[in-house]
Amino acid sequence: MVDQFADPSKDAPAGTEGGGCLCGEIRYEFPRDAMISAHHCHCVDCQKSTGSGKATILFVPADQLLIKGEPKTYTVVGSAGSHVTRGFCAHCGSPVLSLRRRAASAEVY
Repeated sequence: MVDQFADPSKDAPAGTEGGGCLCGEIRYEFPRDAMISAHHCHCVDCQKSTGSGKATILFVPADQLLIKGEPKTYTVVGSAGSHVTRGFCAHCGSPVLSLRRRAASAEVY
């Protein structure tokens, strides 16, 4: 079992960012310079998916994102009309990524 309180980015190679779910079954890494942008979304869909007032979103090209583990997914039509597939850990329920069908990028929470 992975230490759920360990910093997931400490094992990432230099120049990369990393993160993951609470229980450690899902981990991700991406090159720091591949990040396109970062923002907070306050739409109702993001509020519901995070259980808070916003989602913190990093836009990263899907081909630059390494995912370790198999997230469960759920697809909805977002408030802007695009299909959003949200990935989460099947064990602990942590939301870890979102994919939009119209974009060639992945959003990492």
